[in-house]
Amino acid sequence: MNFGLAFNETIKKYGLKGSAIAAAADVSASMVSRFRSGKAINTESLEKLMAVLEAEPLRYLLTHVVNAMQIPQDSVALAELMSHLDNKETAALLFALAEKVRQEGKPKSEPKV
Repeated sequence: MNFGLAFNETIKKYGLKGSAIAAAADVSASMVSRFRSGKAINTESLEKLMAVLEAEPLRYLLTHVVNAMQIPQDSVALAELMSHLDNKETAALLFALAEKVRQEGKPKSEPKV
């Protein structure tokens, strides 16, 4: 599933306005419109959009994306746990993961993205 289309479905389900989200996230309304139609956006803009969503719409969006990707339930539990981390905790987790990968060396096979 395209992340932008999942975002669009979330917006519709919760009766949110793209222009209001754009203003709150300090991004252009046209960028939000393009994203909702399935166009790619940069990571910084995606982070801004996700940061302004309330907990329930954000949970719905992430669950929708995870379910579409057919990720095993253990990974869903991890995604749920991660959704409760603040920016500092997320940065610490990313640092710990990067350090683990650095110490173990290159994986034998690259993960599918």
